[in-house]
Amino acid sequence: SNSKRTRCIAPTSAVGAATFTIGNRIYVGTGMDVGFQLTNDWWCFDTQTELWSPIAAMPTTSRQYGTAFTIADTGYVFGGVDVSGALDQLWAYYPEQDAWEQKASIPAEARYACVAVTGFHTNAIVATGMLASGSPTNEAWKYQAVTDTWEAIAPVPGSARHRAACF
Repeated sequence: SNSKRTRCIAPTSAVGAATFTIGNRIYVGTGMDVGFQLTNDWWCFDTQTELWSPIAAMPTTSRQYGTAFTIADTGYVFGGVDVSGALDQLWAYYPEQDAWEQKASIPAEARYACVAVTGFHTNAIVATGMLASGSPTNEAWKYQAVTDTWEAIAPVPGSARHRAACF
């Protein structure tokens, strides 16, 4: 066939973007763009075709420093900071519908720049971060996707911190 493959290029730069993976796709969104504007746009990179494509934007305020994780076939973005301050929101992305849904907010002080890990395909742990009050934390919270609930768990040992990394 004479068809040509075209590569759709994602935004050239973002600061404080969130990212999660589902299968062979990497999802990247929100953050601050090269013009220093907060965004709520999202992009998907297919590792098999090596192509970028836009997906549905988060139907909420633009933000950066959100924390993302995957449970089963759903991507989640928690917290972050927008022009009004730290956020306590949790959003779920369903790739089959290309749709976002707001889930239960954390029952604690809003925060951003946290870390997250997924466990046993039914829950995730969100830990550390910067609280809305301006203090770093070592708190850890377990999110249960099946019941859409949060539970405080033992804090991360050591000093409170934000913008940490985990894998």
